[in-house]
Amino acid sequence: MEIKAEKKLRSLARKLEELIDGVTPQSIYDDLVQLMKSQSEYFKLLDKEFLVGLIFYIYSYKRYGSFEMGQKMVKDLFFANFIAPANENYMKTCDNCGGDGDIECGECYGSGQVDCHNCDGVGKVDCDDCGGTGELEDDDAESEEEVYHTCSFCAGTGQVECDACDGDKVESCGECRGNGRESCDYCDGTGEVESEELVYYVYEICAWSKNIYDRCELKMNTDEPTFSEDEFYRFRNAYVLLHHFDDHDELIDNLETDELYCFLLEKDDADLDISNSMKIMVHGYPEYYIN
Repeated sequence: MEIKAEKKLRSLARKLEELIDGVTPQSIYDDLVQLMKSQSEYFKLLDKEFLVGLIFYIYSYKRYGSFEMGQKMVKDLFFANFIAPANENYMKTCDNCGGDGDIECGECYGSGQVDCHNCDGVGKVDCDDCGGTGELEDDDAESEEEVYHTCSFCAGTGQVECDACDGDKVESCGECRGNGRESCDYCDGTGEVESEELVYYVYEICAWSKNIYDRCELKMNTDEPTFSEDEFYRFRNAYVLLHHFDDHDELIDNLETDELYCFLLEKDDADLDISNSMKIMVHGYPEYYIN
């Protein structure tokens, strides 16, 4: 990697050295990121290559009081990306409930009410006194015409207001307890279901170690791990972790958890727009797939 504007790079590194607390390339990078966020209008004018070089020029000036080491590190610099499968399936949004965890009640269709079970939604029931006839037999009648008289309880209608619904014709739905919603059976009310896709982590680094470069070059785009997670950690002083994030997809079966697989190796960072060139291993294919 070669950086132009050497004089400007040295000048800015001297100025920023006092503002940066970090003393290792990684901690300097982390501090520089925060400074770039607070001074975004200025730093957005500098190209990506220049900013990466700034990490090592600040480090060299802090550590050795010169830029010779920074120049050497930048000269040997390369970029690599790794995928590290996690031991978990991606939980996707439930299609049945749209992630809500509940759905419209199938009994009341979301209203929270159903026809009263006692009156079948009529609001009235047969009068208990007259059995729905509207009349009562008079045992003391003196003539046949006076055998029956109007039921006073229902005023001769034979119907009275339903006690269960107070004449409203409806009652609270027993299935959803009047909420109009019931728990989704597909996701057990969580709003998520397990998919066939696996969660994985992506690590983007820049490094200057020949050992790391050789291993990446040998293993890149194969299903052989480049590093175990423990090994990757032990090399932490030979690279700068620029970015890491998690994602998900259907990975080939023989990728192991706790292992890192190299899928990109570049001497120049010009093509490292991860949002456009993310490469992952997809189930059923030996090569890498570009999103």
